[in-house]
Amino acid sequence: MITKKKLIFALSMTAMLFYLVNSCIEETFDWQPNVEKQQLVKRAKSMYDDLTSEKGFVELRASNGNGNGNNGNGNNGNGNLAVKPDWQYSSIEQNNTYQAVEIALRMERGFDFLMSETSAKYQNSKKHEYVQSKTSLIYLTQKKSGVEQLFLMTIIPDLSYLESTKFDPFKKMSYLKRDKKFNGIILYHNMNGQYVNGWRYMNGEVTGTVKAQEDTPELDLVTTRSYYGCEDYYITTYSQACWQAYSYVSGEYMYGPYKCENYNFEYFLITVCDWEDGDGYYDDEGSNNGGGGSTGNGSSTTTPTSIVLSGPSQITLMDSYDLSVSVSPSNYVHQTVVFMINNQYVLQSERSDMCVSPARKAGYWTITAFVDGYESNTINVEVQYPDISDIQFNGTVSSAMNSAWTTTKAFASSSGRREYGFMIYANTTGGNLVYSVDSPPIEGPTVQCGAKGTISLSFSESLSFSPVAGGTCVVGKFHTHTPYTYCDSTQRRSVGPSGADDNATYPTLIYDYDGDDDGLIWGGHPLHADAHVYVLGSRRPTN
Repeated sequence: MITKKKLIFALSMTAMLFYLVNSCIEETFDWQPNVEKQQLVKRAKSMYDDLTSEKGFVELRASNGNGNGNNGNGNNGNGNLAVKPDWQYSSIEQNNTYQAVEIALRMERGFDFLMSETSAKYQNSKKHEYVQSKTSLIYLTQKKSGVEQLFLMTIIPDLSYLESTKFDPFKKMSYLKRDKKFNGIILYHNMNGQYVNGWRYMNGEVTGTVKAQEDTPELDLVTTRSYYGCEDYYITTYSQACWQAYSYVSGEYMYGPYKCENYNFEYFLITVCDWEDGDGYYDDEGSNNGGGGSTGNGSSTTTPTSIVLSGPSQITLMDSYDLSVSVSPSNYVHQTVVFMINNQYVLQSERSDMCVSPARKAGYWTITAFVDGYESNTINVEVQYPDISDIQFNGTVSSAMNSAWTTTKAFASSSGRREYGFMIYANTTGGNLVYSVDSPPIEGPTVQCGAKGTISLSFSESLSFSPVAGGTCVVGKFHTHTPYTYCDSTQRRSVGPSGADDNATYPTLIYDYDGDDDGLIWGGHPLHADAHVYVLGSRRPTN
């Protein structure tokens, strides 16, 4: 078994480094025009625009994507960075299995991942050549199946490799190419910016995996659990802001020295596991859409004769797809299983034959699995909008309805009354379904006794986001009906949904009085008489 070594690395962010990285970008990417490359880059850009339509950029999560780091002031940190591809700088490479386009990135501020020994060397020497890592956007196409993937790759050289290359560590490194002398770590992030996994390299070969833990223990619990060839280690990330003062004197700019200050520290946990003999040979090709990269060429001696994909035919937003693949013959050892939506969107790409990714967009989807490029059957899945009963009892929605009802009663007087309401939205970009409403609520026109209260709930909605990235959609609407407390006792109205409500496109919640046995309220009734929420419809129709 390979001897374990402590693998702690740091993330250093400097505004000055941002310019250093981009000043040498033409040395690491081919900017010369090429018809084939232009077509591939165009396809990559189309896929990128589709996957990032909600924000227009990737929010790279520097820690493990949960934002639970602890900063130097004892507060929770957030190491997220906005990154965008610079499409004019790209390079193409291919082998028998894959074609890869590597695209340079522009960051909102410069940053680098540093392993602990490199970070210490930089702190002692203050030489910026020690602050080097390389993050690129990778557009990967599997030649046989045509499956396309898009993800971020970060190459982190260790101190020995950095110095042995005379601080030119990326000349022989790319997605499909590893220097035989490379020592360090390669990390992968998906297009949600979340860290998924990584690989440890020694002498150009994979010697271990790097996995970020979901939860970060308290710092005084400095444990290093050892189990099944794995150990846990802390990663330290730190941010550094740099600036340069200047003045304008006699028509010339006078610059002072650069000054830097550390302003944010985070700590989170990774697990490093060794490969043992018998795990298979792990080469440099292949990726798991941020879920892998060099997943290995295991010792499969056959080709699959049958690939059966199974899963539910109907689920609700943010439910797990709960897909599974069965491969025959049983002795076939697969390396990568790619679950695709509509043969366009990569839902999951890793070695697992099960997919529990959440459903992030309602619709009718066709799903296919590709096992090492071999295609499965296709199944149809309807992803439904949430049921109105679930929406009604959500804390955010319930609180907003109670507040609107209180406001409706408070506004009513002998001078008039009006309805209040809002649209209800669901966001699917995170780990859970998050509801929100219009705030402040929409107001209907003021009406007098004898006239019906009305309200117009208008909204704008874009459903252009992809089914794997998620976005925000309308799932229902709510409004109040008005009191007759200040009207003549001869006046009356029906309670609950009105005729206009019956024609609603979206499921509707209505706050109104209970009414008498005939379903009516009469003028002069108590303002605070019993009331409840009426439910109309069940869920928004699936498009």
